Amino acid sequence: MPRTIIYVIIPVFLLTFWACRQDETTELNPAVQQQIALLPADADVLGFADIQSMQKSRFFDFITDSLDRELDNDEDYNALMQELGLDLKKDLYRFYFAANMQEEDSLNVLLVLDGNFQQDKILAKIEEKSRPNEITKTDFGPFTLYSFQKNKAFAFINNKSLVAGSENWVRVYLKKRSGAQPDLSPQIQEQLKTLPFKDQSWLLARVGQWTKKMEQKSDHPRLKGLSSLQNIALSIKADDHLRFFGLGRFDDEEKCELFYDAFKGLLAAAKLTLSEDRTVVDILNSIRVNNDGKQIRMQFDFNREDLQKLLESKHTLATKI
Repeated sequence: MPRTIIYVIIPVFLLTFWACRQDETTELNPAVQQQIALLPADADVLGFADIQSMQKSRFFDFITDSLDRELDNDEDYNALMQELGLDLKKDLYRFYFAANMQEEDSLNVLLVLDGNFQQDKILAKIEEKSRPNEITKTDFGPFTLYSFQKNKAFAFINNKSLVAGSENWVRVYLKKRSGAQPDLSPQIQEQLKTLPFKDQSWLLARVGQWTKKMEQKSDHPRLKGLSSLQNIALSIKADDHLRFFGLGRFDDEEKCELFYDAFKGLLAAAKLTLSEDRTVVDILNSIRVNNDGKQIRMQFDFNREDLQKLLESKHTLATKI
């Protein structure tokens, strides 16, 4: 699985910072907690999303409409989904994600999908598209492990769940799954405490190695202080409103201040660019940014109309900021 997946996921969450109400929290579902405990405790990145819950939100169509526009004319994709008996908008319930951020040759990724899968159709299609001897089948306790070259593998847990990713991590996951249910590690429990919304969508990441490389590759003033960013914790709750909480932890207070000033400057530039649209400026003013020593918190609460307004303004922002 390409390293670029990590380089896409982190910036999207980091730069978007959809936020939340401080006085409202949700807890981790016990079944989700059990699944998180099966993920690698030493992963640099852990994420979770409850797609079924998001489907009930007024915001879900913002995602699906965009996907529909991209995929409606893709005959190969639509034919494949039909052959597999899959409709991702309906058949994908939840996903769990883990990754590290080491060098390319040691990159590990794990993805666990819960949904409605027609296992026989999926396996038949994979074998049809594979070259001779490309797939190795191994009995792994009660599971069948399908291994590919370059440390890739997957396995069906049942018709409602599958795991895929780096073979070494898939094997560890299946071994945990076959044994006694492990406890959630104290390290992950501590990180989860920072999230106000644990039930729908969240991401935890140690990003120190990545941010240092980002700053080294760019002399852009808005990246000043980025190398000091060590951890991020993000959570999203979408129902009638879209609420997001973002927390960034730095190892240097001065660099934390630099990054805070750069972001405040970016926000000010956005408001100046869109100053003729008072509604959009008011929406941007609702974004709360706080700097507390080595931590930056960012929060806001959008309704559907707010988000629609911002999306309509994105082209102007992209060309002028």
